[in-house]
Amino acid sequence: MVFERPGDIGCIASPAIVAEWKALPSKVSVRGYFSRHGVSLERLVQAIDDLVYAAQIVHPIGEPPPCRDENDRKYLHACLEGNVDYLLTTDLDLLAIETIGRTRIVRPGMLWRLFNQD
Repeated sequence: MVFERPGDIGCIASPAIVAEWKALPSKVSVRGYFSRHGVSLERLVQAIDDLVYAAQIVHPIGEPPPCRDENDRKYLHACLEGNVDYLLTTDLDLLAIETIGRTRIVRPGMLWRLFNQD
């Protein structure tokens, strides 16, 4: 997730999102993906730690918004709590929503195009 600030782009996450990120290296599919691309698990763990360090952590309260994939609700909840401009994803369940609150849900390439419009 990213949000615009004057001259800056940042990342937000919630404790539930951080927990999901931290669990990634233990998943067989993730380990296989990074192995096929020549990235060590140590590098993946370091990248996750760096992302967590750089992220603004928000603590959403109440019930997360509905989503056809229950596991994605935490992302929508964090977007609302963090008042973000964009949620970057390739997840089709999230992309189908298009917007939540002020947050536009877009693919990374779309954000690139939006930021590079003159």
